[in-house]
Amino acid sequence: MASPPGEADSVALPERPPTLNTYVADTHSLVWYLGTPARLGPLARDAFAEAASGRARVIIPVIVLAEIIFAVERGRIRADVRQIIRRIRSVAYLRVSPLRLATILRLQTLRQIPEMHDRILVTETLVRKGSIITRDEAITNSGVVVTVW
Repeated sequence: MASPPGEADSVALPERPPTLNTYVADTHSLVWYLGTPARLGPLARDAFAEAASGRARVIIPVIVLAEIIFAVERGRIRADVRQIIRRIRSVAYLRVSPLRLATILRLQTLRQIPEMHDRILVTETLVRKGSIITRDEAITNSGVVVTVW
């Protein structure tokens, strides 16, 4: 039997999962989130909370883990690197991202970011179409990516 005019047969379409916001964590934000979250700015705390509730993901470029190792070795921070990695692995919303050739090749386009590690983080943020959790002035003042602090 045909539907009356104006009444189409309705077929329930599956709902699309909501698009998750993507944040890229810099070294300070990750260390403080895992150790002393009160040191984070309010928007940075909100970004991590959004991820913890399943509404976002936080990308941790592998260079951040390397920076933590060097900071610990130089006595600039006190942290247990193995404990940090265990914590990262224990939650689904924190994802370690490898350093990819595509990221390296884009470094040349971001000369307004003078520091190599920062440039890698900004490039990762651009590739992921996300925001970076940082208070770094060079990154913030560049205006290249959205910063959250």
